[in-house]
Amino acid sequence: MGTDRPPVKSVLVQDPERPITTTAVRPVYASRWWQVEEHDVVHADGTAGMYNVLHCGDGVTVLAVTSDGELYLIREYKYAIGRHILQLPSGGVDDGEQPLQAAMRELLEETGLAAATWTSAGIVHPYPTNVAATVHLFIAHDARPVQDPEPGIDLLRVDRDTALDLITKHEVTHAASLACLLTYLQLSAANPPPANGGLSHGVSDRGPDTSPRWPPSATSTTTRLPGTSRSSPPARP
Repeated sequence: MGTDRPPVKSVLVQDPERPITTTAVRPVYASRWWQVEEHDVVHADGTAGMYNVLHCGDGVTVLAVTSDGELYLIREYKYAIGRHILQLPSGGVDDGEQPLQAAMRELLEETGLAAATWTSAGIVHPYPTNVAATVHLFIAHDARPVQDPEPGIDLLRVDRDTALDLITKHEVTHAASLACLLTYLQLSAANPPPANGGLSHGVSDRGPDTSPRWPPSATSTTTRLPGTSRSSPPARP
């Protein structure tokens, strides 16, 4: 899902008093999606050093929750580690996009799900020593299928207990997914969803939701938006 545009550099809020001073910046590598720089620095004690800094653009991670409180995970192959993993739908923020717009687009593209009510679940900085990027976390409430998932992605539905069990057994290792899942589980523990609220269970314009359950044997701001775009920025790790 790549484009030919360079990555949008993350705009991070810097501390007013920085213990490390940058003396020089050299670009050493650039692709369509990533840029790597070498930064010469001077530490607070006067010693010189160097950092490799990766710019890969900001990203989003989305936890989709059904009307009766089940959670959607995806299973997808990750080339760099050579294995399939369980995680939440994730991707990059395209040039000119707001994080919420990117979250809506990524959820629809990867899973075929849509939701009208969205809640921010905070942010994550992946590898903040070397990666200049922010991942924005969102909860998509009353999620429902409106089209087929992206090829190569398995869409799974789990209940809260199963999600927590997968986390404690280290079956979910994607950092932003862990942060989003644990934030939701913690905040919703004191206010569990109704047993049968909102939409009818697993029903949309496409008919019954046939996503398999897993395992096979078995204070934020809320935003309401009507739709999303279909542009395709590069996926983030």
